[in-house]
Amino acid sequence: MTSNRLTPALRRLKPPLILLTAVLGAFLFVYLFGPATYDLDGIRLNLSINPTDQGKTTLDLSPFGNVSAATHNLPLEFTIKLDYIGTELARNMLITSSESPDEFINDLKLSIPSLLKPFIVRQLLLAALGAALSVWLLWRSKWLVSVGSGVLGSLIVLFILAMGLQNYNLDAFREPEYNGVLAIAPTIIPEPDKLLERLDLIQHQTRTAASNIQTIFTNLNNLSVLANPEEDNQIKKILLVSDLHSNPIGIEFLKSLASNFNVDIIVDCGDLTDFGNPLETKMTEGLLQIDIPYVFVPGNHDTPEIIDFVKEMKNSTILEGNTVTIKGIKIKGNADPLSTSNEVSVEDRTEWETMINKQVEDLLAREDAEEEQPDIVVVHNHEVAQKLSKHYPLVIYGHTHQQSIVSTLDNIRINPGTSGAAGIRGLYADKSIPYSAVILYIKSGEKPVAADQIKYDPLADRFNLERKLFKSET
Repeated sequence: MTSNRLTPALRRLKPPLILLTAVLGAFLFVYLFGPATYDLDGIRLNLSINPTDQGKTTLDLSPFGNVSAATHNLPLEFTIKLDYIGTELARNMLITSSESPDEFINDLKLSIPSLLKPFIVRQLLLAALGAALSVWLLWRSKWLVSVGSGVLGSLIVLFILAMGLQNYNLDAFREPEYNGVLAIAPTIIPEPDKLLERLDLIQHQTRTAASNIQTIFTNLNNLSVLANPEEDNQIKKILLVSDLHSNPIGIEFLKSLASNFNVDIIVDCGDLTDFGNPLETKMTEGLLQIDIPYVFVPGNHDTPEIIDFVKEMKNSTILEGNTVTIKGIKIKGNADPLSTSNEVSVEDRTEWETMINKQVEDLLAREDAEEEQPDIVVVHNHEVAQKLSKHYPLVIYGHTHQQSIVSTLDNIRINPGTSGAAGIRGLYADKSIPYSAVILYIKSGEKPVAADQIKYDPLADRFNLERKLFKSET
């Protein structure tokens, strides 16, 4: 658009229109081409700026969701997206422990300014290019006007960024907003102002808890009557555990019970981990030290990777609908329907009913080929256990994190509770969650003789053991 084609009225409006074109061109280029990806200490971050109705900073942790906070007043959204975590970094932090999370976070904080500088320069150059190119294309202006427009566009973007950073409030993340799967984060993560304090205490609590368990069992060694309610070598002691959820203290609790009560078999009702990630198995490697039979039924939080880890344990057995005989005790069970996927729940009730009914039917279908009824049936979900209680005299399950023993004339249902105190989240819970388990005394082909309900609360320094005797058939 040349000056010769402009009417007098448009000639008067030309300067402000060029100014408007420069501003819009600068903003358009920043919006379209501003996002940039940077590699930093083993992670890949994508930074971008977008217009919004409320100034905020968003941490995009797809596919889990995002965390945002109102950090500034300008109607701009600063987005930091985590694109990739290098395997070497994950190995250093979670496997070799050569770099602690605190060291990584401190290094990240020190490195962030080195990312902001090239990112801001990128935005300013794009603003200048967008403003200059837009003015030249629309107005066919002289190069000096185009260059001036580019400088103007760059200065405007610089001014906006400076205003946004000037009143930037990082403390706004003390009251963040969670979206997606991360919306459950407040239920498992302590408040930000308590997080660092609790992280400092966790290692000390782990050592203290392990020490307390050993002390408790040292005192119990003199009470031999507790360890063997019937002086009958045909009675087997079976340690029932469930829902360890990657808690290393729970592993120590399990090992101490198995050792000090001289149990014959360990039966695990599932949920060995929280998310089924292979890296979580590093938290449960203490199980590899167990040298007695370990029977496992995968739960809804377990995955094929976790099942493979259990298979590597010596003396481990994974129930897949079959009946196994270990030290004379016949044990039958099958995995939770969700253990074959990365999902931990099903929202559609009808779909879930179909899944658990199929699990029950699959287990009952194996009954025809088996001559004798199993002594113990093991599943993970309480609803499945309820359905199976109509067909089997003894059903063991977990999932609810609530220890219970329900005994009727025809059936006994036992839930050992959560042997991992609800997992890592239990370590930070405001309300203490006890570590729990059950020791079952049973003879092959007969109903159980007794069950010891065990609860250990390391914070209250309390250990409870309650004996329940089952009526014999007479």
